[in-house]
Amino acid sequence: MQVSNNSSAPSYKTLLACMGGNIIEWYDFMIYGYFSSIIAQLFFPSTNKTASLLLSLLVFAIGVIARPIGGILIGHMGDRVSRKKSLILSVYLMFFATALIGLLPTYESIGLWAPLMLFALRIIQGLAMGGEYAGTMVFMVEIAPNERKGLYGSFAALSLVVGMLLASVVTLLIHQFSNEQILAGVWRLPFLLSVLGLACTLYMRRNLIDPSYFDYVKARKQLSSSPFKQMYSTNLPLIIRMILLQTVLAIGMYTITVYFVNYVREYLQSYNHYGFAINLIGMVVLGFSTVLSGWLSDVYGRRQILLWASVLIIFSSFISVYLSTFGHISLYLLSQIILCFAVGQFLGTTPSALAEIFASEIRYTSCAFTNNVAMAIFGGTAPTVIFYGLKLTEDPYVPAYYLTIGAIISFISIKAVYRNSRDSIGRFQEVQE
Repeated sequence: MQVSNNSSAPSYKTLLACMGGNIIEWYDFMIYGYFSSIIAQLFFPSTNKTASLLLSLLVFAIGVIARPIGGILIGHMGDRVSRKKSLILSVYLMFFATALIGLLPTYESIGLWAPLMLFALRIIQGLAMGGEYAGTMVFMVEIAPNERKGLYGSFAALSLVVGMLLASVVTLLIHQFSNEQILAGVWRLPFLLSVLGLACTLYMRRNLIDPSYFDYVKARKQLSSSPFKQMYSTNLPLIIRMILLQTVLAIGMYTITVYFVNYVREYLQSYNHYGFAINLIGMVVLGFSTVLSGWLSDVYGRRQILLWASVLIIFSSFISVYLSTFGHISLYLLSQIILCFAVGQFLGTTPSALAEIFASEIRYTSCAFTNNVAMAIFGGTAPTVIFYGLKLTEDPYVPAYYLTIGAIISFISIKAVYRNSRDSIGRFQEVQE
């Protein structure tokens, strides 16, 4: 028996079932980020607009910080019970939290209870996200032919981008209403739309079959009794390196999706009505770059593309900030295209790089934990750190400095992971017989 040399590509129904859940969950999760300035007014009223926005972004960060816990819990289920069942569980959790956020009374109605309940629901969203994206990347890479694991892994990352793109489109449509109408209740509609997404996702996922890699390990009774304990006890140095490897990706993703959307609202108010349209274009560029990166990694190797992307992000971040400081809408658009392309080069290769590093019996837990810890430490806090740094120094290049630090950390970590200047694909050879 040999299950590691898949020759046939998975069906489009399987791909849609995997990608669909991640699309919806990232849509749900990012809608909060896109509406953070609106939520700040409704749940954190203050005479100081900056303080109010910072509190709203802090709650956004709390959702991201909860992701590692969700990664451990849902990842444990994915490694011990079923990849499929864990993906279904994450969708239910996200639906529950997002629907309730859409129905939540504001501070004006119930006072302090409103931000406290929002805080709790954001934690549940974070738990769901902790298992969904990692599960999608593992599932996609495991079912892909060996020579196209980078490409299929990039589809998992693409679904993330599509979810954010969908959130951008809905946000753009919502902002066709007046600010008074949005504050009066229109802001709830994007959250409630996820109900339709849930139904579609569950319908598509009902016929998913666990990847042959997982079934093979399960049939041979080689499943880990405690994936997290095994991961921690036998792979701790690698776990640390893989967390640090994703530093620049975490900072980059939340810089382009949360920071710059609010940057337009706060610092380029004359172009505020163009902000989400530009973000939408940026998401298209990010998606294209993501798939291109996955394909390139199959040709040139994970290590080479990740190193290239790290260097590209450094230069792109300074060019992007420089162009945005002119305050002209066309230059701001160009700045976003440049930065989104650079971040996409890192994003598209990450899923296959993560899945190939870890053994089958701890793959889900390890991918979830490393990705979510990186996003929690470096990603979810990035908008708050950047806004605070700008307020403290009034230096417009604060985002570029932060991205550069992240890129250097990632570059060094990539070198440490791929010490022999070759990709680690041996893990998929373990399940041969």
